[in-house]
Amino acid sequence: MKIAPRTRRWALFAALPLAAAAALRANNDDEAASRERSADARPRDAVSAATAATREREALPHVDMERLQALPRRHVSEQPFVDPFFAGPAAAPDSAQTAETAAPPPPPPPPEAPALPFRFIGRQDADGVPLIFLEQQEQIHIVRIGETVADAWRLDKADDQALVFTYVPLGQQRKLATGSSG
Repeated sequence: MKIAPRTRRWALFAALPLAAAAALRANNDDEAASRERSADARPRDAVSAATAATREREALPHVDMERLQALPRRHVSEQPFVDPFFAGPAAAPDSAQTAETAAPPPPPPPPEAPALPFRFIGRQDADGVPLIFLEQQEQIHIVRIGETVADAWRLDKADDQALVFTYVPLGQQRKLATGSSG
């Protein structure tokens, strides 16, 4: 009779746990039998215990106990454990280096306003109020004195030589040359 490969596989998978259980049971039976044998071999009183210990020593290869006891005894090292894979600290620093490294690092410099993002195009006076024309990335701004441009720059002063802007977040001033000489 021919058995299909799929059926054969399922039969093997079903038999595998049964075989494992049988092997474990046999192992447990062997352990129980060895425990019973060792319980029977245990001495019943102190005299027979000493005799059993002597027999065990005699069963071992000959050891010269006097020579063994004459060997120098090793003591645990007083040195701390050293990790062989730890690179360790660098060479001991000089006292000048130690004083240098002990001082806190200098504070970072205060923040600076960025460069002006504008280019001056021109100026026109309308009813006595100057209108300033600025270009920022192909975008034209028309600004009066006191107005804020690009949400960060306020135009404070405009004359023939330069425009004075204040970077509002930091309160720092920058000048932009107008290019006219008067």
